[in-house]
Amino acid sequence: MLLNEFVEKVIVHEADKSTGKRIQKVDIHLNFIGNFELPHTEAPQEPLPTVLSKGRKPRRLMTDEEREAMRDYDRQRYSKKIAARLAKEEAERAKILVGTSFEKLSIKQISNDTQIAV
Repeated sequence: MLLNEFVEKVIVHEADKSTGKRIQKVDIHLNFIGNFELPHTEAPQEPLPTVLSKGRKPRRLMTDEEREAMRDYDRQRYSKKIAARLAKEEAERAKILVGTSFEKLSIKQISNDTQIAV
């Protein structure tokens, strides 16, 4: 790359985590210029939203009871999602068995029964 021709060396310093954020200093030395320092510009921080989409409240602003209710709701949704995925997989397996001698057996019976010889 052409950029490599301009870079003399790159020095990566040890990371500092004393402030709670990981900060790491990098020195870039260019040919004929020396150490090149980027101008330091700090991006303005936007305030965190107090209302999410669909009028929901962020969990950081909820009371303990509301937070626990949301956790229960999330658990129920996740359980339904997993149950639907398993039902879909079982239906796909049953579709494979159509027209075979194993068609009348359920997938669970086949996997649990070790006496069946193919």
